[in-house]
Amino acid sequence: MNIAWSELRKWDTDAVEDVARRVRVRVDELGHLADTLNWRHPTGWHGEASDGARVERVRLVGKFDELEQETDPLKRALRAAADAIETLRRDQDDAEYTALHNDMFITDAGDLLTETGHGPMPGSAEAAERRRISQDLRDEMDRILTQARIVDDELAAALRRATFPARYPDAHGDESRLNPPPGGTPAEINDWWLGLSSAERAELIATRPAWVGSTDGIPAADRDTANRQVLADQRADLTSQLDTLKARVRANPMEAVELRDQMSALEGKLRGLDDIGNRLENPTDGQLDAYLLGIESGTGQAIVAMGNPDTATNVATFVPGTGSGLDSINTDMNRADRMAQAASNADSPSTSVITWVGYTAPQDLAKAADTSYAEHAKHDLDQFQDGLRATHEGAPSHNTMIGHSYGSTVIGHTAATEGLDADDVVFVGSPGVGVDNAADLDMPAEHVHATVAGHDMIRASNIGFEVIPGIDTDVHGPDPTGRDFGADVFESDPGTKGPDYQGGLSSEAHSQYWDHGNKALENLGLIIAGEQTT
Repeated sequence: MNIAWSELRKWDTDAVEDVARRVRVRVDELGHLADTLNWRHPTGWHGEASDGARVERVRLVGKFDELEQETDPLKRALRAAADAIETLRRDQDDAEYTALHNDMFITDAGDLLTETGHGPMPGSAEAAERRRISQDLRDEMDRILTQARIVDDELAAALRRATFPARYPDAHGDESRLNPPPGGTPAEINDWWLGLSSAERAELIATRPAWVGSTDGIPAADRDTANRQVLADQRADLTSQLDTLKARVRANPMEAVELRDQMSALEGKLRGLDDIGNRLENPTDGQLDAYLLGIESGTGQAIVAMGNPDTATNVATFVPGTGSGLDSINTDMNRADRMAQAASNADSPSTSVITWVGYTAPQDLAKAADTSYAEHAKHDLDQFQDGLRATHEGAPSHNTMIGHSYGSTVIGHTAATEGLDADDVVFVGSPGVGVDNAADLDMPAEHVHATVAGHDMIRASNIGFEVIPGIDTDVHGPDPTGRDFGADVFESDPGTKGPDYQGGLSSEAHSQYWDHGNKALENLGLIIAGEQTT
C-alpha cells in the first residue's frame, strides 16, 4: 500500500516497541505455563484417566511450543519495524530540514514545492545548483516512501501470519503455508497471499508462475511478474512448434498446404505475444505502465491492464467481442490505452483500463449467434471482478465494465446470472445482452449505459421482427439502446456510411468507436471517471 508523506510523520516507534514488549511478555507466559505442565507424571497413577492425562499434557506442551515458535518471527518483525521506523523518521526530518534550509517546502501529499518566490535568477549558477538540490531531494523522498511501503507490507504480512498461521493441504494431504486455501474465493486467496513473507511469495512466483499469474486474488504486480516468465516460456514453445512445421515443409514441400493453417495460427499467436511484450517493455509517452494479468497462448487468451488496478481510483474492464484473441490483441490494447487517456481527460485522478480476453470468443458472425461462448465465460469474468475488489488498496475503486459487440453479450449474461461487482456497465455496438430490460442486470438502471453508431452493421441484428419466418434473428435480445430497454443511451459518431443496398450500414462503423475525436470515446472516458455522459 502506498504511504503518504503525512502518514509517515505519524508513525510511532514507541508504539511498535510497546507491542513487541507485550508479545514478549505473552510468549514468556506461555513458556512458563509449558514448563509448569511439563511435570513428571505422578508415580503410582495408572489406568485410563492417567493415560488420557499423559496424552493431553504432551499435546498441550507441544501446542505451546508450536505457538512460541510461530511467535518468534513476529517478535523479530516488530523489532525490525521499530528500528526501520526510527531510521525513516530521522531521514524524513533530515529531508524536511534540507527543504526548509533551501527555501523549499514538502507538502502532506509528498510534493516538493520549489517556487516560493525567493529563488535565484533564472539561468544563474545558483539556479542550476537549486535544481540539483531539488532533484536530489525528490530522489531521497521517493526512497523514503518506497522503504516505508516495504516496512508496512512486511509488518502487515507478519501480523497476518501470526493471526492466521494457515496451513492448507495439497493434493497429497501434505500441509504447508505455501498451499493456497482449497477452493478459496479471491478474497480468501488474497488474505492467504498477503500472509506470506516476501521470500515465500518469491518462491511461488519462481516455481509456480502459471498458477500465480492466473489466480484471482493475487495482486496485479505479482501476477505481472509471474506472467512475464510465462510469456517468455510460451513464446519459446510456440517458436519451437513453428520451427518444427517449417522444417517439415522444407523436407517435403507437398505438406505446405496441409500445414498452412497451423503455421498461420502459430504466427498469429507469436505476433500477439510480441505485441504484449512490446507494450509491457516500451510504453510510449503518456501511456500507463502495463501489467500482464493473464496469458494462455494455447487458447489464445490474454489479460492486460493499462495502469495498476490495485491502486487506481477508477478501474475499467474492457471485454472485446467476435474475432478477439491473442492474434488481434494489439488492437484491443490500443483501445484500452485510448480509454485510459479519455478518462484522464475527464479528470480521473488515476486510471486502469484492462483488456480482458479471458475467454474463447466466437471467431465469425455465424458463431456469434451462439450464446454458449458467453455462458462459458461468465464465471471467469465474475471471478476476475471479485479479484479486482479483493486486491485493491485503500478506498474501493469505481469499477466499470465495458463490452463491445459480443463482449457486451458476455457482460450481460454475467451480470444477469452471476451478479457483477461493478459500479457501471457499458454496452458498445451490442447485438443484445441476453435480457429484455436493464433492470434484469441486477444493478440500478441508471448505471447501465449503451451506445450504437448510426451506421453500425450490428443494427441488422436488432431488427425486432421476423425477417425469416420461424427463425429467430435476434437471438441475444433487444438492442440495449432501445427506448424500452431502459439504459442510459449516450452519443457516438455515426461512423462510415455503407452502401444504400445495406441501408447505409457498414462493418467499418462497428469498429470506429475508439477513433480519436469520436464522441463515444469521450463519453467512455466520462463513464470510467464516474462522470455524466454528454
